[in-house]
Amino acid sequence: MKILLSIIVYCSFITTQAKIIEVYDTQLEKSIDFEYLIQKLPAQGFLILGEYHNFDEIQLAQSQVIKEKVAYEMARSNFRVFWEFLNYTDAKKTKDEYTKFRNGTSTAFEFLINTAGEQNIHYAPIIETVKNFNGKITGINLPRVLKQKVISDGIGSIDPKYVPINHYAGGPDYLERFEAIMGGHVPAEKIAAYFEAQCLTDSVMAEQIYQHSNKDLNFVIAGSFHTDFNDATTIRLKNLTHRPVVTFKFVTLNLETQAEIDNYKESQLSYGHYADYIIVTK
Repeated sequence: MKILLSIIVYCSFITTQAKIIEVYDTQLEKSIDFEYLIQKLPAQGFLILGEYHNFDEIQLAQSQVIKEKVAYEMARSNFRVFWEFLNYTDAKKTKDEYTKFRNGTSTAFEFLINTAGEQNIHYAPIIETVKNFNGKITGINLPRVLKQKVISDGIGSIDPKYVPINHYAGGPDYLERFEAIMGGHVPAEKIAAYFEAQCLTDSVMAEQIYQHSNKDLNFVIAGSFHTDFNDATTIRLKNLTHRPVVTFKFVTLNLETQAEIDNYKESQLSYGHYADYIIVTK
């Protein structure tokens, strides 16, 4: 009953047609048309869709970017969506559940509930778009139990097969931002341990994206903290590939003020731009 109620609430929301109200190009330092954005984006490489998790208007906007770019490039069957909320170690289960969804024996909601959990039904529009355009979906995260092991006992306590060859700890700027985010939630003496797990996650996601990438279009759905400022997962992916890597930050006026969103458009003193494009939704 709880699941059914969640789906009903979700369906009632999407009928309001949450939409993209602005696309801001941080290099040009001005707003651009959505249609121009789609034409401007590379036909090959990686489009990193940094997000706030579980905001319907953001997931709808991400779905729109995927749909319009795939349609523009006529890239049906030749694109892949990588998602932070799926573990790469569960690849067989993800594939089996997605096959059932593509074959019409389950719904997008059932796929999400059986893989990522009921709390993530907000991502149904993205999953529907992947299906409708014959794309593929791939998990890139490390299981929580392994990250908790790293936090409690250090990275040397897990099987080395889970640590990418090119893994490294983030720099002082990344640590500074991490401390600012986590300082009120984690004891000071544990920050370093949590940061170690965070950086391992970045390395794992970048490696999985690179190893399983499509030759043409690849979209990455991940939290903005993994993608902001061309750092974290983004820089690790750039270190692995010569193909274009373009970054987005999706924000919503339903969560933040116009002043806060305007700040995202500005280059930050120590870190640079949040992303190549700021997508504002409502």
